[in-house]
Amino acid sequence: MKRMMVCSMIEWLASFGATKSNGLTRLLYSKDMSAQQEMKAELEKENLITYFDSVGNLFGRLE
Repeated sequence: MKRMMVCSMIEWLASFGATKSNGLTRLLYSKDMSAQQEMKAELEKENLITYFDSVGNLFGRLE
C-alpha cells in the first residue's frame, strides 16, 4: 500500500513542469515554486512541521 502511495506522489510531483514530450522542466531557483508549495501543503496536512533552508530545500519533520 505504501509503495502505491509513494508512486502516486512521485507521479503527482512530476506533473508540475511536465512537457508535451513526456519530459519534466523545473528549473532550480525559478520563480515558479508551485511544486514546492503544493508539497509543503501536503506535508502540513500530515501534521509535519515544514521549513525551507537557506538555499530553498523543503523539509518536513514529524515531531
